[in-house]
Amino acid sequence: MKFSAVLISCIMFFAVSVFAADPSGLDIMKEQKKRHEATQEYEKIKMVLIDSSNNKETRDMKRYAKKGGAGLSKFLARFEGPADIKGTALLTWEQKGREDDQWLYLPAYGQKLKRIAGGNKKGYFMGTDFSYEDLRPEKLDDHTYNVIKKEKFDNKDCYVIESLPSTDEEKRSSAYAKRIMWVTVDTFVTLKTDFYDHSMKLLKTQTAHDVKTVKGNMMRAGKVLMTHHQNKHQTLMGLAERKIDENIDDSVFTERAVTSFK
Repeated sequence: MKFSAVLISCIMFFAVSVFAADPSGLDIMKEQKKRHEATQEYEKIKMVLIDSSNNKETRDMKRYAKKGGAGLSKFLARFEGPADIKGTALLTWEQKGREDDQWLYLPAYGQKLKRIAGGNKKGYFMGTDFSYEDLRPEKLDDHTYNVIKKEKFDNKDCYVIESLPSTDEEKRSSAYAKRIMWVTVDTFVTLKTDFYDHSMKLLKTQTAHDVKTVKGNMMRAGKVLMTHHQNKHQTLMGLAERKIDENIDDSVFTERAVTSFK
């Protein structure tokens, strides 16, 4: 009886000690993925592009995401308007141990998907401030994550994490020499990301706004703003509709479905 009591006390002490220890950058990113990754997700998005003269261009987009049996996800982002870009789509298939597969579909230039090679993932998607690499899932195995400090952002306690490419392929193909991310201590939501180019100059900043719980511990932003400091341009994405873990047919992520959209 005494042995059991001592054992339980030791286990409780060990658990509290581990919980109280500061997590590593990788631990934080793994927890973020665990909490906030949906099995299936659909979003209807209103996008606004804002140039240096404050001229605005509005677009409508739908985004689909689905995780497969191997734990790898597929994504489709497709413009629904205006008419001149309707049907334009980006299809992404997450891969393990190599770069993700991405294809661009431009209806005005033919009926086939155009593969985006690794070196071209630095390019920007249809005049937005989001590059092709921004629109793929975070690849934890291809980066190192270091907690450099804690501080408040938007009045919330955050871990400030430095993310660096760790593989030769990621160093070669990424437009970013590093990213600095502000991740909330309590909910593991990234509220801000600074992107630095290979000259270590601040290139872009992404911020998340109107963050709310959508299911269990899962949280999503109602608005995301990407500011390109060097081009003096911004892209704002606002949520119009969202569905979590409702069935999305696998056929949505096929070439036939993408190219036959009307």
